[in-house]
Amino acid sequence: MDDIEYIKFHSSPESRYEMLAEEATELAHAAQKCARMMRGEQPVSEKLDLIEVLENLKEEIADVLLCVGATVCDFYDEDAHDAYFNMRAKSDIRKIYKQKKARWANRLKEKEEGK
Repeated sequence: MDDIEYIKFHSSPESRYEMLAEEATELAHAAQKCARMMRGEQPVSEKLDLIEVLENLKEEIADVLLCVGATVCDFYDEDAHDAYFNMRAKSDIRKIYKQKKARWANRLKEKEEGK
């Protein structure tokens, strides 16, 4: 049993969703702090430098990715009898990811082209 499977079987879906929400919030705060520091528009603690802020951002990204990994397991189960559901859930997430990635890139391209 790998660590994600261990987490899945020893925690409730609700607790994993709460953890995902908490870590996503911390990631949002870390990203905002990083942007403020890079722009120099709003002060952040004088004790922090950009390298420390970026290191914190990386840590929060890792935390969110871990929680996503632990949460995605709720959408499918390799041992489930409904293999179609498993394939469908994975496929849906990939499809949404690809659509959002393309939309983001297209918006940037349109902005660059002055549309």
